[in-house]
Amino acid sequence: MASTPIPEGYQGWLLLLDELSSAPRSVQAGLYKLILDKKVGNYDLHKNVFMCAAGNLDTDGAIVHPMSTALVSRMAHLYIRPDLDAWIDWAAGANISASKIAFMEFKRDCFYNFNPDAPKDSYASPRTWHMLDKIEKKSGLSVMSDLPLLSGLIGKGAAAEYLGFLSVMADAPSIKKIIAQPLTEPVPTRQDIRYALVGSIVESFTVDNCTALCQYIARMPTEFRLLIVRSAFKRNEAILDNTDFSQLVDEYIKYLDK
Repeated sequence: MASTPIPEGYQGWLLLLDELSSAPRSVQAGLYKLILDKKVGNYDLHKNVFMCAAGNLDTDGAIVHPMSTALVSRMAHLYIRPDLDAWIDWAAGANISASKIAFMEFKRDCFYNFNPDAPKDSYASPRTWHMLDKIEKKSGLSVMSDLPLLSGLIGKGAAAEYLGFLSVMADAPSIKKIIAQPLTEPVPTRQDIRYALVGSIVESFTVDNCTALCQYIARMPTEFRLLIVRSAFKRNEAILDNTDFSQLVDEYIKYLDK
C-alpha cells in the first residue's frame, strides 16, 4: 500500500469514513489505529492518503452512537451547514432544473427547513430537492398536480410554495414572444413573475437565440440579470462565444467569482 504509485494527474487519495457517528462503539474502536497511525493491521497506508469522516449530530434525530474521547481526540471537528449559494452554483452545472434554482432565489427559506423537534417529518434539503429533480427527469412526470408526492419529499410547506411558484411560471411572458420581440416585449414588474421568468430564460438559452435573449435581459433589473448570467453559461458553455452574452459576463464577473 505504502509503495503504490499515485495515478497520473492526481496527488494522492481521499479516504472517507462516512456515517462514522452511526457506527457502534466496537467499530469505532477498530478505527483508532487507522486514523492515528494510518495502518491497516500491519500494512501502512500511502503517505499521500488524506482521511476525513462524516456523520450526523446527536441532535439530528438520526442513528448516532456517542464517540469515545479517544476517537474524538484523533481528529479535528468541523460543523457543516447547507449553503444555498454554493448549492445553486453546483445545481447550475449539474443540470438541476432552472425552475428549482429560480425558486430557491425567490424563497430562500424553502431550501432547508429541517426541524429537529419533528425528525420523522419530510423536510426540504439539498438531498431531497435533488431527489425531486431526478424523479421528474426519470419519470417524465409533471409535479404541477402532485402535492402528495412533493409533500412526501420536501415537506408540505415547501411543496405548496413550489407548486405556487410553478403556476406563476405559467403566467410569465412567453419565451417565444421574447425571442421574437426582445426590445418591446413587456418586462414583468411583479417580483415573483420575474424570478419565475429567470428560470424559463436560463433553460431556453441556445446559440441561435442568445442575442435576442440578451437584449431582453438587458432591460431587466440588475439582480435578475446577474441571476440569469450566473446559471446560464454553466448549462450551455457554447453561449460564451456570443458577443452579447460575453459582455454580460464581463459586467458581472466580479460577482461570479465570489
